[in-house]
Amino acid sequence: MTVVRCGQLIDGLGAVMPDAAVTVEDGRITAVEPWTGESSRTVLDYRDRTVMPGLIEAHGHMGLLGPGLQLSAAEIAAHVFANVQQALREGFTTVRDAGGIDGGVAACVNTGLLAGPRILPSGPFITQTGGHADGRPVWHHHHGTTSIPGLVRVALVCDGSDDVRRAVREAFRHGATQIKVCVSGGVSSGGGLDNCQMSVSELQAAVEEAQARHTYVHAHAHSAASIRHAIAAGVRHFEHGSLLDEPTADLMREVGASLVPTLLVLRRLIEENDNADLRALLDSMRRSVKLAHEAGIPLGSGSDLLGMHQRGRAEELVLKAEIIGPMAAIMSATSVSASILGIADRVGSVAPGLDADLLVLDGDPLTDPAVFARPEAITAVLRGGVVTGPAT
Repeated sequence: MTVVRCGQLIDGLGAVMPDAAVTVEDGRITAVEPWTGESSRTVLDYRDRTVMPGLIEAHGHMGLLGPGLQLSAAEIAAHVFANVQQALREGFTTVRDAGGIDGGVAACVNTGLLAGPRILPSGPFITQTGGHADGRPVWHHHHGTTSIPGLVRVALVCDGSDDVRRAVREAFRHGATQIKVCVSGGVSSGGGLDNCQMSVSELQAAVEEAQARHTYVHAHAHSAASIRHAIAAGVRHFEHGSLLDEPTADLMREVGASLVPTLLVLRRLIEENDNADLRALLDSMRRSVKLAHEAGIPLGSGSDLLGMHQRGRAEELVLKAEIIGPMAAIMSATSVSASILGIADRVGSVAPGLDADLLVLDGDPLTDPAVFARPEAITAVLRGGVVTGPAT
């Protein structure tokens, strides 16, 4: 049994408790109460630190290392494992991989072969011919991206309801815990951000297969039209939403849909290749975040980082705090994301009965959200009550 003493506890649900004590037993939180100064148990003393729930990355791509890379399977595995380990060091104790890796990587973490966050893999993108994530060269039929069973598979291109159903079943067979579909074009692909992709019947087939396994479908969707299109098919979880409008936000609220905006990837793309189109899209996504927040749509937190050496994914919270405020940004990466992922009964807040996934910060993110962008501010990360160490 261990007691974590907190100078300030942010519980992930909107409450703040000064000088708190979190009791942990067998990897779970058994009590949250004021610090009394009396304890015969092991004490992790963070009296001058902020303690909060471990962060949740609701839109990661730890296996998407970049197009056209000539790497061996061993090198790909090494880079994927490095991304997984870095996410944990940066305070992310849960990651929903939104396309790329499959159940093999999650199994490595679950069995202790790899130190990392709990991973919820979406498996390959489910996309139509010519859709977002169809990485085939235009004049060729073969897929131009790497597929290594048990490690990474970028996309399954399919057309027609039966083909979609087969692809979704294949993704589940390889360990997906939910399904990712593409219903609009993307920044990194053709097809147009404002286009609708996949038919309603195709999307319905994916939703039916997910529901049969008591899980869900989430959709890559930039445009308002593509979100409405997917809602008609029963999809209720959306990524990006950069071109959201008020009627669609109202519809999302009415049907109980969620949104995971991804501000950081656009900021990084602008840093690499500044242009007016990317800046306009980032401004539009900021407006969409504000609109969704004001409409009462649950907002998760996702960085959408790609490539090797994925670092600084918590900067997403800094960008979001500028729009909706620090506490709402923190909740988006803790309790709200946990609810969207369907695991709020296990993680996302500091409460009795939940896993003891905790992040310890040297600083106050409520007054200085930029603390999330400073690796040196991470004092400790606890995964199931075990201290894994700070970021490097």
